Amino acid sequence: MKSHFLTTALLLLAFSSFAQYGTSFYHLGNATMQSTDYNPAFFPEGKFFLKLPGPGYNVYLNNKFSYNDLFTKQDDGDILIDADRFVDNLGITNSLTGDISLNLFHIGYQFGPRNEPDSTGLGIDLFVAVKNNLNFTYPESLIDLLWRGNGAFLDQEQKMPFGANLNSYIERGIGLAYTLPKSNLKLGLRLKLLNGLQNFSTPNNTELSVLTKGAADSYEIEIGYQNMLIRSAGLVNLDDNDGVSTAYVDDLIDNADYMTLAFSGNKGFAVDLGVEYKIDSNFTVALAINDLGSINWTENVSTFSLNTTFRGDNSGFTIPFFDLLDDNLDNVLADTFDNNIDYEILNDSYRQNLPTRIIGSLIYSPWDEKTDIIATMNARVIQGEFRSGYGIGINQRFGPKFILSTSVTKLPQQGLNMGMAISATAGFVQFYAGLDKMFGYSVYNLDWIQGQAGINLVFGSGPKHIKKVKPSKEVNIQEVAPYKGMLYIYPIVGTDTTTANVYINDERVNEMFGAYTFGIVSDTTYQLRVEKEGFIVVAEPINISDSIKETRIYKNVELLPIDIKADLSLEIVSTEGEAITDGILTLTDDSENEVMFNGTVSSGSYQTPVDVDKMYTYKVKAREYFFKQGSINVSSDETKVNERIVLTKIIMNKRINDFELLLEFGSFEISTDLISKLAFIVDLLRQNENIKMEISGHTDDVGASSYNLKLSEKRANYLMTYLINEGVNEDQLIAKGYGKSQPLVPNISAENRARNRRVEFIIRAID
Repeated sequence: MKSHFLTTALLLLAFSSFAQYGTSFYHLGNATMQSTDYNPAFFPEGKFFLKLPGPGYNVYLNNKFSYNDLFTKQDDGDILIDADRFVDNLGITNSLTGDISLNLFHIGYQFGPRNEPDSTGLGIDLFVAVKNNLNFTYPESLIDLLWRGNGAFLDQEQKMPFGANLNSYIERGIGLAYTLPKSNLKLGLRLKLLNGLQNFSTPNNTELSVLTKGAADSYEIEIGYQNMLIRSAGLVNLDDNDGVSTAYVDDLIDNADYMTLAFSGNKGFAVDLGVEYKIDSNFTVALAINDLGSINWTENVSTFSLNTTFRGDNSGFTIPFFDLLDDNLDNVLADTFDNNIDYEILNDSYRQNLPTRIIGSLIYSPWDEKTDIIATMNARVIQGEFRSGYGIGINQRFGPKFILSTSVTKLPQQGLNMGMAISATAGFVQFYAGLDKMFGYSVYNLDWIQGQAGINLVFGSGPKHIKKVKPSKEVNIQEVAPYKGMLYIYPIVGTDTTTANVYINDERVNEMFGAYTFGIVSDTTYQLRVEKEGFIVVAEPINISDSIKETRIYKNVELLPIDIKADLSLEIVSTEGEAITDGILTLTDDSENEVMFNGTVSSGSYQTPVDVDKMYTYKVKAREYFFKQGSINVSSDETKVNERIVLTKIIMNKRINDFELLLEFGSFEISTDLISKLAFIVDLLRQNENIKMEISGHTDDVGASSYNLKLSEKRANYLMTYLINEGVNEDQLIAKGYGKSQPLVPNISAENRARNRRVEFIIRAID
């Protein structure tokens, strides 16, 4: 009897801390200390927090069916079981889920949340809790078979995956919440040491199959199974239980050795991970993964495993027709099953994963700082499968101490329902409550319930006092008390938020969640100054009127870059270093694609101030000199940039191609591999439109002079046509053939003759 009392006591410690679903309460955000159970990054505003074991409660139970799904009342008042309706209302897979926990201790402290000079944005909490969770998964086919009997399923194999997990444990841990410097990102982490109290479970992939054969097989029942293990440990060891007690529990109670239970050898570890990211002033996303861990059960362990020999693979057995010679049903079942089923009891330790919880949300603030619209998805991994719930709601702040949320929720196995949660603070006492199911509380129709409520002690939740400059007017001694709130400053560059040095009345304000926040009171003027290197300082007063009723005020401060200039000096000279006084310069700002200057530089040099961190392109033309183009990169650390532009003088009547353009014997066409070499000539002519170039064709001495003259003219004209097609002005070109009259080398060998079959480019005039 003692063991039943202890186990029952643990199950009845159902009040505080956590439940799987609580969407309406979650939508309160970081209003309470309990928010860290949902997302470790949701550390509340304030300085010091304390949660005592009571008062407070939190409970979640979810079943597929209600009383009215199973029982029906007849006209004569009799209550009957409606089996058909009960089975029809079940889903393919159904579950009974519950969470119960007792918060033994929870304390938290936040370093510098109210813009103190040494603020780090770090929150730390310590906690101890006893937790119980129950998950029982069963298929419709199992209930159908039990209710209607196997006679309705002759020669039909019924597959029935199922699972159970009853878990009780103590967790002790530390939680951390931290805002990354110069970031809109807040991270949360909870590290938890676990000591298991009791466990009753099956593996995730446990499955049973039942096949009832027909008359030809004497109605044999063939039963197959997969991972048919029943594991127990701690207070619920099945092998150690004599019906009313267990030796393990009796020993604990007789010796009053509850510390051994609290620090049992069933040890484990788990982590909670949370993140919150403010995308911009309207949107925020949050995600948490909780109870990521397991417990290794080593104390008072027993595992029941089926051990049959009717199948060679040890995965099933066959039961013949029931032995009806005995008129006692108990004896019939005992004779039938004892003769066909055997099992073994193992005492090996095993590891059981916690039911991991995942919750994510998108928060939208469309109108003002007092209203949030929140969409949430929460899921739990039960027996290796995801069970998800959804919710959408509104969070409304009616003041710095009172927050209300309303939600529409959709839980696994259930329809839509309305929920509500509140957080209210008076002095240092905070009351909170949340309920996801506001309708449908008829005892006969109740199939799920979720709710929580409790009291916290919160210290330092008010805004920090900041020295203020009072307006020059008389204060009415009968005026109401100043209204308090928070001002959130967002430095903006372009369309993005940025970091900066923010000061209020010459006191430095630190960043938190991507904003610079400080406490305000009504009927007060503050002096704001925002500084950032490379940007113009913003200094302006902020007047908080006496009629202000907002708890949060948002202010964007646009920062404009300082117009930093560098002195650019361009010197245009010849290869001999002499100044060129008739050069035409074009200077372009590449980032803006804007021509800054286009004209003659008569002095040979040009100076102008230019913006830094930009690229500039120059183009220079001068008579009797080749065109030149280049780029200049002006970096932010340069105040003076000197660039010398050296132009090459055009030499008349001299071949300018430093490559040999040779042709095959008797041919006037050039090969494909020589075409690429002509790009230099094309660029030269297009960039220097004031020059006139001769294309001269030449041959070797083989053949008559008249033939070679015509062949050389064809070669010159062929290349002239090619250059025109490439965009060269026809007026710049002269094609002329010289035949064999101007050999480059004596025609005394095949190699020399090949060199004389050529085309040359010669500048003949400058306009």
